[in-house]
Amino acid sequence: MLKSEKRKIIFRRLDAELKPLGWKRICDSGHLPVYVFENSLYKVCFRTQFGRETVDLLTIELAIKEVESYISECIGETIWIPGSEILIDNKTKFRTTVKDRYDLSKCYNYVVETEDDINKVVDYFLDYLFGTAKKFVEACLYLPNIVREMDKHVRQEGAWMCAPHMYSGRIEVSGFYDGFFRGLIISKMCDEPNFKNKLNLVESEVNAPNADDYWGTSFRSDYEKLKQLLPTIEPKYSMDSPNEEAEMEKIRAMVAKNFTPISATTEKPKKKAAKKFVPTPPEQVNKELLALLDSAQGEKESLLSRIKSVFGSKAKEEEPSPQKQTIEIVGCYLDASLRNHGFYNVHRYKN
Repeated sequence: MLKSEKRKIIFRRLDAELKPLGWKRICDSGHLPVYVFENSLYKVCFRTQFGRETVDLLTIELAIKEVESYISECIGETIWIPGSEILIDNKTKFRTTVKDRYDLSKCYNYVVETEDDINKVVDYFLDYLFGTAKKFVEACLYLPNIVREMDKHVRQEGAWMCAPHMYSGRIEVSGFYDGFFRGLIISKMCDEPNFKNKLNLVESEVNAPNADDYWGTSFRSDYEKLKQLLPTIEPKYSMDSPNEEAEMEKIRAMVAKNFTPISATTEKPKKKAAKKFVPTPPEQVNKELLALLDSAQGEKESLLSRIKSVFGSKAKEEEPSPQKQTIEIVGCYLDASLRNHGFYNVHRYKN
């Protein structure tokens, strides 16, 4: 199967699932297609790659706009991404805040030979996107969750930006030396008690003897801009907020709109058509009424006979008053006329 045929099948499947949810497939000259979803709060993407025999669908990356706006103040907007030779175009190439480190090896460097092979890869990836990736976005949009993951990283590796390939967690802070900046910005936004420790950690990296050789000469100058910016950042979250679950519920509801497959939405149950009222013909009502009255009379006589047998001849039959007879007849008539239309008599009061 030709590479062009593989691409066509994959893009047809992904477009059918994602475009109705607001995702866009973007491809600039010289770049492989990137699927992007963007709203006023965040931007999320995943990349595609195609080899001669293989197909790669990569894990998602998330840009939290509030965080990235601070990064832009430190290192500029339209520049090369630090530590790489990638120029930001804010279309297929843009800075991200965190990356998902989920093991998606079944979609990476996967050899496909038939259309069934391709469909297996796409099915597996969509399960990831609408399940694991969705939960990843939900978690990261609540910034204290990123701080907690950073602390796990620090305990294992000494810093949240050191040896990410050794880190066993799920959330990886994006970037080269700008990843240090993201950590400090997020920590400050969360009013984290350990902010000072994180600041000292970055200071030690900036002042290390080989800092310019390893991180580049712009690390020090960009960090000076960050130090001027940090005091202006107002905390937005708390690491021990009692409203955390309520905030997470709001985030889940927002994310679900663009991470829930159309096929999974449940249709609203159709309303039952109102039953048309058809009046019972008078002849049938009279017939049913007479039958009902005859039956009631028979039951009454049977009851009186049983009373007499128990109490003897002293039990006297009480003759109903004309008013009571009228009430009984009207009640029986209504019972016979309306019960076929769903009405029923709970009980009739004696008066």
